[in-house]
Amino acid sequence: MKKILLFCFNIVFFAVCTNVMSDSTVDGPVTVDGDNVSYDRNSQSLSASGNVVVEYMDMKLTADTIKLQVEKKEVSASGNVKLYRAGNIYQADTVVYNFETGAADIMHCKYSMHPMYGGVERVEKLDDKVFVATRANATTSDFDEPEYRVEGKHIKIYLGDRIVIKDAVVYIGKVPVFYWPYYSRSLDDDKPKFFVIPGHDSEWGAFVLTGMNWKIDKNIKGTLHVDYRSKRGVAYGSDIVYKQDHIQGEVNTYHVWDRSRELDDGTHIHDNNRYRVKWKHRQILRDDITFFAEFSKQSDEDIIKDFFRKEYSREIQPRTHADITKYGDNFKVSVSTRKRLNTFYNVVERLPQVNIDLINQKLWNTPFYYESSNSAAYLNYDKDFFRHREYSSGRIDTFHRFCLPINYFNFLSVNPYAEYRGTFYTNAVDDRNDIMRNILTAGVETSTKFYKVFNVENSFFDIHDIRHVFQPQVVYTYTYKPDKRPDELYQFDWIDSIDRRDSLRYGFRNTFQTKRQDVSTDLLDIYIYIDMFLKKDRDNNGDRFSNLFSELEFRPFSWLYVDLDSSFNSHSGQFDEVNSVIGLTPLKDLQISVGQRYLKDYSNLWTTSLSIRFLEKWRFDTYFRFETSDGKLQEQEYKITRNFHCWETSFSYAKRGDENMFYIAFWLTAFPESQAEVGY
Repeated sequence: MKKILLFCFNIVFFAVCTNVMSDSTVDGPVTVDGDNVSYDRNSQSLSASGNVVVEYMDMKLTADTIKLQVEKKEVSASGNVKLYRAGNIYQADTVVYNFETGAADIMHCKYSMHPMYGGVERVEKLDDKVFVATRANATTSDFDEPEYRVEGKHIKIYLGDRIVIKDAVVYIGKVPVFYWPYYSRSLDDDKPKFFVIPGHDSEWGAFVLTGMNWKIDKNIKGTLHVDYRSKRGVAYGSDIVYKQDHIQGEVNTYHVWDRSRELDDGTHIHDNNRYRVKWKHRQILRDDITFFAEFSKQSDEDIIKDFFRKEYSREIQPRTHADITKYGDNFKVSVSTRKRLNTFYNVVERLPQVNIDLINQKLWNTPFYYESSNSAAYLNYDKDFFRHREYSSGRIDTFHRFCLPINYFNFLSVNPYAEYRGTFYTNAVDDRNDIMRNILTAGVETSTKFYKVFNVENSFFDIHDIRHVFQPQVVYTYTYKPDKRPDELYQFDWIDSIDRRDSLRYGFRNTFQTKRQDVSTDLLDIYIYIDMFLKKDRDNNGDRFSNLFSELEFRPFSWLYVDLDSSFNSHSGQFDEVNSVIGLTPLKDLQISVGQRYLKDYSNLWTTSLSIRFLEKWRFDTYFRFETSDGKLQEQEYKITRNFHCWETSFSYAKRGDENMFYIAFWLTAFPESQAEVGY
């Protein structure tokens, strides 16, 4: 709660100062209107009373009485004073305001700056960047009696730098619940200085995760972590983030004295010192040159999975590599390296690799187009392969493509092409050295497009005319038998696995479009293709056709969508892979999603999620992941959320395998990104 409420202070006083008292360098007239208006030539002052309105640029002030120093453009207002600017409203008893310099002295001010509301006894501008507020309060509740508020006796704001609050008190209703004698923090950082997350986890036991956020300046900041898990022990680490001009990066470290690490086979390892170090760095050296580096070193392969689960779900195997790239108008040159620092991962090392790529471009004034890709690298791979456990080779690869795109009859596109790839290896299978492989490929791509518009109106389906687009495609590819087959070469990546090919690809795309709210929308989009091998016994193990691949997107209503990708094996009459998801919002407060991922002989995974809002202030969410191949419910989660007008809280329970988790989260509805959690 401390994190969120003090964050409100930062937003409020920074906004009040910058909106009410900001300097104005634009000159313009000050206009005054009221029931009684008089002007004193000697003092060059104007007085007004009764329904007074003063306007200057984008600002407007109303009051019972005012006195305006015309030359200084300074107004003194009293009695029901209201100041309007940028959609915000400030109410005060008295205001002294200079329209030209922005200097102000405001007494007993109430403000409405959605989503923030509150009041200030007095605000003074000391200089261009320093403001002092006395007895101020802030809340995101627009009730006359807010559910909570934060009050501070003395607040000093240094624009663009920091805010200092003395004697801050948090009130729930009229009851003080928290006191902070002195608080200082940056205005451009929404993180608290300290945080504590307690909870319980079946693998960790009872735990407390703590951290202290620190900041040297706006370019360098970080977090120090000290964590305790009753089943695992003490851990500590740090996160450092830096950013300046064309440089940005992050360094993460973590060390655990693990009391009980369990391997996949059930073996327990005690007193195991475990660690991880990770560094990411990106830098723009020049407008056309960029550098990127990523470093990852860890004690074992499971530390990320055990202690950084969200990170593990995004990236199972961290990488260590560096790249520097120069971009030109028609080319790209890069030098990269990749090193295997963690021996428990299988990695193709590139020590280093140089790439020179030419984009597809027209050859002088001819109708021909040309593109090229070239690389040179020393590659190393440590893994069982035939009789060799570790193998390595220098490799130089050059690829060239020529094509002649032609358009016939303004509807038929024909693009014949020819390709050459030459690859040199210093080492190959059976201890052969200095091997050269040559590959020649030729083919032609043909496609066309037909469309027709149908005058169809249907309010139920929200259809307003239908445009049908049909795009057939035929691609012929012939790759002459390479002089070196894949089984004669070390396999590092896809380049080494290229083999002969003689095939036709048949594909077509059907798209049905309509307009919804004057925006073109795809009702149905289907792309289907299949490869036919002309020499099936040679190129495809005797099968004439490849799998039939399809990609479908269906939007029959604005509240319903269906996405489906599949790979159908015509020889077995079965699908090898299916990925699908159906989502619908049949009611305003109801969302449902069902997904499936099917891999033949491996997995048939179903996921479902439901979100329903009820009783106006309550929401219930569920998520399930079920593997039908073994009948196991892999994951289930239940969450109930309650809205308390200006803040929300949620209670959740999740189970993943044998692991149970409970946690609570709360946040201000005005600032959902400032969410705090208890538990895990």
